[in-house]
Amino acid sequence: MSDISNYFDYAATTPVHPHVAEAMIPYFSESFGNPSSAHQWGQQAFAAVEEARESLSKHFHTGPENICFTGSSTESNNSILNHFVMSYWNENKKPGHLIISPLEHNAVGQTAKHLQDSGFCVVDYLPVNHHGIVNPNDLAGMIQKDTVLVSIIYGNNEIGSINPISDLGMICRSKNIPFHSDATQYAAHHMMDLQNLPVDFVSIAAHKCYGPKGIGALISSSKNKILPLIYGGRQENTQRAGTHNVPYIVGMARAYAILKSEYQDRSTTEKYFRDRIIHQILTTIPDSIVTGHPENRLSNHTSFAFRYIDGLSLLALMDQSGFAVSIGSACRSTLIKGQQQLRDIGLSDEWINGGIRITVGAFTTDRAVDELIITLARHVSFLRKYH
Repeated sequence: MSDISNYFDYAATTPVHPHVAEAMIPYFSESFGNPSSAHQWGQQAFAAVEEARESLSKHFHTGPENICFTGSSTESNNSILNHFVMSYWNENKKPGHLIISPLEHNAVGQTAKHLQDSGFCVVDYLPVNHHGIVNPNDLAGMIQKDTVLVSIIYGNNEIGSINPISDLGMICRSKNIPFHSDATQYAAHHMMDLQNLPVDFVSIAAHKCYGPKGIGALISSSKNKILPLIYGGRQENTQRAGTHNVPYIVGMARAYAILKSEYQDRSTTEKYFRDRIIHQILTTIPDSIVTGHPENRLSNHTSFAFRYIDGLSLLALMDQSGFAVSIGSACRSTLIKGQQQLRDIGLSDEWINGGIRITVGAFTTDRAVDELIITLARHVSFLRKYH
């Protein structure tokens, strides 16, 4: 059986916390009712959904009416882009203007491209610096009178950098432009206060935060009603049809409650392992660089590029040695080509195939980190012999 301490891909997903699993179990069997049903079984399930909504609203400092449960943060991202683009199109019968960064998760990037290719909007991309971070001054000059939405990722899933979301949000507020952030990675490791953060909408998921896969939310800072992406029922105040996934909703709320209770210790431990890995790789493996900002990055996230290395080959060798790492987003980790985000931050051809993401979490140990670095150095040296 695999040694869980050798799992270094927490940005792809996390194991379910035991207390989260415990909270979910009754809603698979005892309290199994449909929350839309009027009888007592349905009302028990309905109460559980609303308690979870209340818990999440307190965690993110917004009203419970501002929590819209979805099947994933991907769905949340699709929903918010679709809402603002299609609302403008329906009202004006012409494409609106959408601003994103080139380093968005595909859930935003591909959705924006699809809407543009379909003729519903025109997409502009904020430039990024060599750390993959956008400049608020660029945003100020890019907003147009027909800009319908700005959507910028909070913490980058592949290279870990954290964008200046507060500054970006202030610019959007000053120009009365809706602002959305894909906070899937950031919210799972950092506290967020939407009462004091100038962001109108954020997307989150449970499974990055020791919750179950298959549940997410679109969270608003104030009361906003969005067009449904999924039709067929009146759930979620008619914003998202479909029977509520009660156990998973309960699990997501519990996961974020645990994050709050453990936050200081969890964050300190993650940063310790993160910084230790960065230091050891840079001092042990020649021709290696940190991708993303060296300090202003997600607390559990490290990422590197190795010169003259094929990342997929390195990934396979690490897996054969019992270690889980990744070459970036799990949604595209089987693509055999240069890694686009490494191109976007300005790396040259000898670096762009050699990106590796190493993320730490609850089961990371000093011993596992030491063995990871030794194994990684051995495989990098081996692959370079055949370059």
